[in-house]
Amino acid sequence: MSNSVVVRGMYVTPTVDISKAVAIISGDVDATHLATVPAGESWEILGVVATVTTTAAVGNRTHSAQVLGPDDEVFYQTAVAANLAASQTDATRSFLIGGSPSLAANMFVPAGGKVRVKDLAAIDETDPADVVAIKVLARRHFEA
Repeated sequence: MSNSVVVRGMYVTPTVDISKAVAIISGDVDATHLATVPAGESWEILGVVATVTTTAAVGNRTHSAQVLGPDDEVFYQTAVAANLAASQTDATRSFLIGGSPSLAANMFVPAGGKVRVKDLAAIDETDPADVVAIKVLARRHFEA
């Protein structure tokens, strides 16, 4: 217990924890439709907002927020948002805890994990970075 301190008669181990600080995290520079958790952190996901600019490719988009593991396997996926037609541009999709479609509560994404918004209909997969830009609302937890 050499690193412990006594607080109100109890031993506690100090850690680097600024988990009350909520951050808005933009998508990765090289792939704006996903955000990667950096080494030494985990994120408690509170919400995901996607700005969708559709291309001329015909078809209805069906967006879902996903959490990927470090090996890019899908660990979690929301239900799809209502269809978005190619004629709709600059639309916004929101995924929130308790929203519709909703995110799971108390979801932590470890270092190396990713959060992304994907068109499950795969209408224009040739250049997804031009289709979706995301922002993740998260509590950031740092390892000591």
